[in-house]
Amino acid sequence: MTEKSRLSIQDPNLFDYEVKSYPQGYVRLDRNENIVIPNELVRKLVESAFEDLDIRVYPDENIVDYISQWENVSPSQIVVGNGADDILYKLSLAIYRDGGKAILNVPTYSMYRWFLERVSAEISEVLLKPDFSLDFESIHKNYDRNVKAIYICSPNNPTGNPFNKFSIKRLLDEFDSIIILDETYSFFSRERAVELLREGYENLVIIRSFSKIGFAGIRFGYALASENLASTIHRFQPPYSVNSMTLAIVKEVIKNFDLIENVIKEVVNERDRMYRRLKRFRELIVYPSEANFLLIRVLEGSFRGLLDFLLSRGIVVRDVSNMPLLKNCFRLSIGTMETNDNVLESIKAFYEEFGGVYNG
Repeated sequence: MTEKSRLSIQDPNLFDYEVKSYPQGYVRLDRNENIVIPNELVRKLVESAFEDLDIRVYPDENIVDYISQWENVSPSQIVVGNGADDILYKLSLAIYRDGGKAILNVPTYSMYRWFLERVSAEISEVLLKPDFSLDFESIHKNYDRNVKAIYICSPNNPTGNPFNKFSIKRLLDEFDSIIILDETYSFFSRERAVELLREGYENLVIIRSFSKIGFAGIRFGYALASENLASTIHRFQPPYSVNSMTLAIVKEVIKNFDLIENVIKEVVNERDRMYRRLKRFRELIVYPSEANFLLIRVLEGSFRGLLDFLLSRGIVVRDVSNMPLLKNCFRLSIGTMETNDNVLESIKAFYEEFGGVYNG
């Protein structure tokens, strides 16, 4: 083996998550950000958070006390990180440091594969049912003693449907593995599973994030778990891992969460309105959602033509058509009423002016 090859750590087979950039002025409805929240509100909270902040010293990590009271769990059950992705990665490191197998219920958030491949975990993909519900029979068929964790996203990205607490409880009861429940989108849903954690389940980890409620840029997420699991994750988290400015903003958001909840209600109302309006297009199937986005399938006309036409009008959506069960599907983030009306008008123009075909 040559010196050059011995030092090489490149692996062309690793899954790569592509982050695309677009010219300024394009409306990004592909990233599930909350653009409904007024900039004035965000600035007000940030300015208040920074009023007494001293960034000369290391971060004060008593943020767990705020989350503890907010979530009604013990501080020893909380782990904080730089977004949900940071927590998920550290969790993967903690679970798979000695190898093992993971079950992914697909289609789902593609970054799970990114984390697992980088810790050399074996991945078993189980298809959701056609209605996007969990296929327990298939999970059992793919389950063996090497499975250390089962990953669930609820509401699921990109399908938008939640998995109710009875399904999560069934997973916890039937499988002797860690159930990683990613509730990044749960603020927009009626389904949450924290009460199962309070019931004493030792194999449950719940992941939450502030990214989808209007604060994607501060990169803050946290995990709720049993004291034993939380302690294990902590061992893979370096001290002072979340910066002072983020922590200060998080405290301010929690203290003023009633204002954030009002914005969340606006997003939910717009999501439901868009669902009803999009269902009028006979050329499309729009799926029910409890997240801040909708999954849409193109039945008639050119799928690629529609996405290109929207892009020509400065509207970016997420192409998920390469995922299992999602042929000719795209994901549409919910924006302001004005933005959403622009999307509706553009889809209407695509079918009326171009007959479902657009060649640029």
